[in-house]
Amino acid sequence: MVFNMKKLSKESILIDISLGLLIALIPFINITKGIDFTDTGYSVVNFLHAWDHEAYWSLSTFFANVVGWILMMLPFGKTYLGIKIYTTLIISITGVGSYFLMKKYLNRFAAALGVALSLFVIWCPSVVLYNQLTYLLDVGLIALIMKGLFEEKKSLLFVSGLFSGLDVFVRFSNLTRLIFIIPVICFCIYKCESEGIKGSFGRIFICIGGFASGVIASVMTIGISHGFDSIPRFLSDLRTLQGADYGYSFSDMILTLPEAIVKYGKWFIGLVIVSMVVFGTALRTGKETIEKKKSIIKIFAAGIVAVLTLIPLRFMSYWGVFTHVDYTRYDTIEVFVGYLILMAVFFVDVNIFSKNVNAEMKIFSIFVLCLIFIIPLGTNTGMQAYQGSLFIIAPFVTGSMVEIINKSIERKSYMSFAAVAIASIMLLITVFQFTCFRMNYIYGDVNNRELTATYERQESTLNGVKMLPGMVGIIEGLEEYFEGNVPISDEVITWGNIPLMSFALKRESAISTGWPDLTSYSEETFKTELEHIADGIKTKNEKPVVIVNAWFSGGDPLDRNVWEVSTKAEIMGRFIIDNDYELVYENDKFKVYR
Repeated sequence: MVFNMKKLSKESILIDISLGLLIALIPFINITKGIDFTDTGYSVVNFLHAWDHEAYWSLSTFFANVVGWILMMLPFGKTYLGIKIYTTLIISITGVGSYFLMKKYLNRFAAALGVALSLFVIWCPSVVLYNQLTYLLDVGLIALIMKGLFEEKKSLLFVSGLFSGLDVFVRFSNLTRLIFIIPVICFCIYKCESEGIKGSFGRIFICIGGFASGVIASVMTIGISHGFDSIPRFLSDLRTLQGADYGYSFSDMILTLPEAIVKYGKWFIGLVIVSMVVFGTALRTGKETIEKKKSIIKIFAAGIVAVLTLIPLRFMSYWGVFTHVDYTRYDTIEVFVGYLILMAVFFVDVNIFSKNVNAEMKIFSIFVLCLIFIIPLGTNTGMQAYQGSLFIIAPFVTGSMVEIINKSIERKSYMSFAAVAIASIMLLITVFQFTCFRMNYIYGDVNNRELTATYERQESTLNGVKMLPGMVGIIEGLEEYFEGNVPISDEVITWGNIPLMSFALKRESAISTGWPDLTSYSEETFKTELEHIADGIKTKNEKPVVIVNAWFSGGDPLDRNVWEVSTKAEIMGRFIIDNDYELVYENDKFKVYR
């Protein structure tokens, strides 16, 4: 058969463009729905104060905040939907970049499916750029290093090191990306015989040189913008954060993967191995027995096959495939993500130890393993850390599964057929569950089917957001009060998981965070900042407005019973009382003190 290579090339390009566009559009599903007062609000406040706030999270996520600040300078960037759209574009770029990277190693349609799944399962708001930029850089770093290693472009190794150095101040915990030097070392060992130790291992020093340059550039930028004395204060806050009970202890983070293996491993083994063996044996026994002439034996054999094939369904039932209907919480599909991670570990092992896998795929598999290991480090979200960062892992799994299916079909044995059946079922289940999650989940709000009211105030930063019908009047009333009674120059202090309110009301935050009740914002810093404001009230009569979330589970800061369980609530409550604040506005959700 003679192929028209020119036509084939054009068709391939058209397919890539089409799949790339589809991938780019997925993150925009439900983008207008829901309002998140917490993480989204915290991020936009940090963007606005990228150059002046010195709190730990402001400096440890410095470049993420600078990028956010730049995006907010764009048209409509200082609106809720505008900044969501701009930051969602970063997720789209990450997805498209992942597709073009993964299709080099895997079937393009399997790679596209895997990338789509990784986008379906994202729970974290798009504006949390210290996560979104981290995942973009993960894809970029792996692409640069692989290209630098296998195409002998050592300049790309330096660039990858440079970006990994800058990455440290996208999110300080990204120091863990230094683990990417392991695949480089493995490649150097692979090349050692042909190039010698000096020629081969020189690549490592190129990467280290780029990393050092990136870190120095980052420190200089922060030093110039915030003062060089901010660096030691930042490192001191880091030690305090790690020593406190905020879920950031090294043991909590390092045990995430082992705990997942123990938690999901036995059922994973049961579903994949036991089901496959039982299913394959049932097929063989059934076929051989049914071929006998006695009809009663045929009926008996058919019954055995039917009963045995129910075993995989039993495992799937335990997995929650048929009963899983609540997709309103981000931990809803943790079990499915857990199985995906276990499958990735399995396929990595197969690739590394298989003689039939080339060196490039082995090195790439080591990158996947490194990602699986480091993703939970530097976060207190446990397994949920994987849910937003599957851009490499998910397509690696789907591509490997499709390859197993193809090879099993070629073998035409009973066990091969069983492997095809189980792999196909698992793939379909994953697609089904992740799709349901994407269609229903709204971060910080309820099921999207309940978000039927559109907020319509042209001058509002929240214009165009779909929310619960009852929320429209609540937010509108608060905005109208501020527009008629609070000068635009007045600063605010928000309490109760509502950092978004300072952004929504277009008022500056009077303290270095819009989210003082966040556990990683220290009580000592909160107390110091409020004492400084109290001094200003006495000497300059500069009194910021206090907005309290009446629905906050942490309690009303003026309720002295709450003080017994929350030191921060006591600090906030005493500040309101000692500085003669009065309740001037109240609705079903918010209280305003002046």
